[in-house]
Amino acid sequence: MSANSKYCKDFKIKKNYLLYERKSHLLKFFAFSNVLSIHFRSYCFFKLLSLRSNYSRTRMKNRCLFTGRSRGIMRKFKVSRIQFKKLASEDLIPGLTKSSF
Repeated sequence: MSANSKYCKDFKIKKNYLLYERKSHLLKFFAFSNVLSIHFRSYCFFKLLSLRSNYSRTRMKNRCLFTGRSRGIMRKFKVSRIQFKKLASEDLIPGLTKSSF
């Protein structure tokens, strides 16, 4: 698997999560509400279970935009620590200055 395909796969998971986020939150709310009837709550619970697991938030992963690396990601810049150091040393990140003591 190349870095680009990993990034595309994660992008697809994020897109699916955003599509089904509202539906899953509503189903959770209805399924665990004590005010509603037991039949409607059980219906909502089974509908919630029928949603695919790829639509969950835990499947999403932050990846580096350049390499596709999934560990050591700087959230603000969306790059890995290795690429961040490389870009910072080449002064390609605006507003970033190296601090030395």
